[in-house]
Amino acid sequence: NLYDSIRNNFYLCRDDLSIGDDKFNSALLFGTLTEINKGKQLLFGEYGGGKTTSAEYLHSLFNALPIDIVRRAVIRGNPQLTQEKIIGRPDYGKMHQGQEDVVWQNFVLMPQKIVDEFNRIPEANQAMLLDGLDRGEWGYLNEHISQGSQPFFSTCNYEDRGNNTLIPPILDRFDIATESRFPGVANAVSISYDFHNGKDNLLKDPKISKAILELLESKKPYEEIREGLKNISNDFRERL
Repeated sequence: NLYDSIRNNFYLCRDDLSIGDDKFNSALLFGTLTEINKGKQLLFGEYGGGKTTSAEYLHSLFNALPIDIVRRAVIRGNPQLTQEKIIGRPDYGKMHQGQEDVVWQNFVLMPQKIVDEFNRIPEANQAMLLDGLDRGEWGYLNEHISQGSQPFFSTCNYEDRGNNTLIPPILDRFDIATESRFPGVANAVSISYDFHNGKDNLLKDPKISKAILELLESKKPYEEIREGLKNISNDFRERL
């Protein structure tokens, strides 16, 4: 039902895979299976082909999270990414008092992950994501968060001069790689005029988004944040 809801209402695409008498969009179908199994998926495709968009809708509907919250936690691949931008940074106020405390990034605190344009991250920096991608283990300074298996999506554009090679240990940690293909002429025209539509409003709730942001910025122990997110998502699920 969630696959059909995303396929028919949010993500413009065309079917490119037949299984028996049924037809599916392969990127969305395997994205659905990735959510269900808390797996890891690589999405390849052209610029603007909807790779990240499909992952955002999957996260929002499967995990009952407002779409704007999902998008705030996406890591955008670029050569300047550091551990502090991806995982966490020191609490500078406490650091001046001689205390060592970590402010975790929203990307880590959220139980679902999206890295956009992964192959724009330099090879040397890709290793920062290995433990998190493999086992859900995140560490900074002397602090540590353990999340276990979690849905993890990474998108990659086709090769150009701004891209880097994905290192073998990263490739080894993904369960599947799929291609986000051309959506068809009719859909491409619709996408080009798809500005300020009301679809995303169905997946937004300002009060719930505010509550989630306050929780993420509360600096509470991770276990309390995780339980708080579950409770808030249950409220949003009832609204959906």
